[in-house]
Amino acid sequence: MRYSFLFVLLFCILQVELYATDTLACKVDRSSNWAFYGNDKPQARVILVNGRQVQRNFDFKCDIRDTEGNSLYELAQSGVVPPSDSVAVSFTFKTVSPGFYDMTLYNGGRFIEDVVIAYEPEKIAYDLAEGEDFRYMAHQVALARRDIRPQYVMLLNRKLSGRERNVYDFTMVSRGDERVNGYISFPKGKKELKGMLTMVEKGHASDNPLADFTAPSDFVELVLYLNARGEGEEIIKNSFTDMLLALDFLSYRNEVDGSSIYVQGRGYAGMCAFVSSALAENVAGAIVSSPDFSHLTGKYSLSSISGNVSAPLLLGMGLQCNISNLQTVFSLYNKVGEKKEYFVDPHATELERNRWKYIKDIFVKRLGK
Repeated sequence: MRYSFLFVLLFCILQVELYATDTLACKVDRSSNWAFYGNDKPQARVILVNGRQVQRNFDFKCDIRDTEGNSLYELAQSGVVPPSDSVAVSFTFKTVSPGFYDMTLYNGGRFIEDVVIAYEPEKIAYDLAEGEDFRYMAHQVALARRDIRPQYVMLLNRKLSGRERNVYDFTMVSRGDERVNGYISFPKGKKELKGMLTMVEKGHASDNPLADFTAPSDFVELVLYLNARGEGEEIIKNSFTDMLLALDFLSYRNEVDGSSIYVQGRGYAGMCAFVSSALAENVAGAIVSSPDFSHLTGKYSLSSISGNVSAPLLLGMGLQCNISNLQTVFSLYNKVGEKKEYFVDPHATELERNRWKYIKDIFVKRLGK
């Protein structure tokens, strides 16, 4: 009985190994362009590697959709890969209009990978005119702030402070007597510095507060943990009120040059950073990563908001992003009239922290010249 069990186990292991070796290695070629322009047709290129000493067949399919999930094309290619060799398979399609496209790749019915590519991203003109316009939003936020008596508390955090900087626990009383928390960091012995308001969604705060400080070392940085509280329009009023009160606080400080305050955020906080210069006059630049506009969609005219963004804008995206609707984000980016630039990582769902920090620092340094 024991030997029979071992024989069956050995047979199963061999079958698994044979199945694994019978599967072609498929790798999406990331060296090709993520965006295509003019007469160049969007393309996904896959390298098929045959590690065996026999000829191998492949049966590749590619489903192409727009960012709303609408099916556009179904492409297929079949062929062979010679022994111990590789073959490149390309799927090319003619676009309907500028935009982002999802390409799902299969081989023999087995899912391989989802790939996002773009065609003429800087020409995307998406219809985002639904909802109340910017003036309505600005009026509602002004009403929400009207009866608030700002209260701010700073307590020295000796554990986080060091030789170069003092770090304080920060508490702000906002709309509805809500206490909004965070940290603020000051370089020692310096005044008239640039300021940075770094907004982080409360649920995404790091266990290590120092990890949430990402401004250049010579900045005064206020890290604010946004609590997206309320329902519907109240979420927007509360978050924007928190943001504006924090900006006021930074501009009041003697250590800060009130005309050189930057705002940054990711996801929902990235949306707030995007809108910041439309609502406040003292924003010197907005740094936005993978913004999530879902709380605004259908309530406000996004195009009217982006038309009022007045500060230089840096937009960062992972091309395989699962937070943002890329079509929406770039349609808004394209409507911003001031200085702007974007960075896209074609391989990532989100930007690698240190690389993004380097890009942000260069952007701020360039604006300061």
